[in-house]
Amino acid sequence: MRPRDLLGRTLRQVAAELLAELRKLDKRITATTAALSAAVAASHTELTTLH
Repeated sequence: MRPRDLLGRTLRQVAAELLAELRKLDKRITATTAALSAAVAASHTELTTLH
């Protein structure tokens, strides 16, 4: 779908920018989760078994 008017094009551009930002954040969350998991595993802590 291609908006023809200025408002439609602007809304589509904003939506595309928000989607790109969400994808970046999702990648950061995945990378951070992996880094935290590795750090916890490397620390040999027993605290994670308490929960």
